[in-house]
Amino acid sequence: MTLSEKLQNLRKAAGLSQEQLAERLNVTRQAVSKWETGEGKPDIDNLLPLAKLLGTTVDYLLDDGAAEPRQSEPQPAPQTESVGRELWEQLKTFGRRWGWLGGYAIALIGAVRFVTTLVVLFAGGTALGGIIHADFGMAAGFGLAYYLIGIVQLAVYAAMIVGGIWLARWLKRKYAE
Repeated sequence: MTLSEKLQNLRKAAGLSQEQLAERLNVTRQAVSKWETGEGKPDIDNLLPLAKLLGTTVDYLLDDGAAEPRQSEPQPAPQTESVGRELWEQLKTFGRRWGWLGGYAIALIGAVRFVTTLVVLFAGGTALGGIIHADFGMAAGFGLAYYLIGIVQLAVYAAMIVGGIWLARWLKRKYAE
C-alpha cells in the first residue's frame, strides 16, 4: 500500500475531512489532497504530527511493504482550539439570547444625553450650577452657532433612541425562541 492510500484510509478511519486534517497540521487542504492523490508528499516536518494525528507511526507511513498500521493513540485536537471554539459558541449563544439589551442600552444613553443637552441649551446651564451664565436660556456670547450645534446633537441623540429601540426589537424578534 502506498503512502497516499495509507493517508486517505487513516484519515477516513479517524473521521477527519481533508480540511480538518489540514487545519490541525497548519497546511492547506490542497496539500492534503496532493498527498492523498500521490501528486506530492508531506514535508519531513509534517510526518511525525501527521502520524500522531492519524494514530500510527512514521515507519508505517513510509514503508510501502507494511501490511497493517502500527497503532498508537490518536492525538486529540489541541485543548486551546476546543476551548476557544467552545467559548466562541457560548458568546454567540449569549449574544443571540441577550443581545437585544444592547439596543436598549444605546437608547438609554441617547435619552440621557438628549435630556442633558436640552437642560444645557434651554436652561442656559443654570440647572448645572451656573456653568453658562445666560438670560432666558440664551447663552451669552455664543449666539446662533451654539444653538445649531445643540440641535444637531439633539438629532443625533434622538436617532440613538429610535435606532436603539429598533435594534433591540429586531434582535429580539430575530432570535426569539
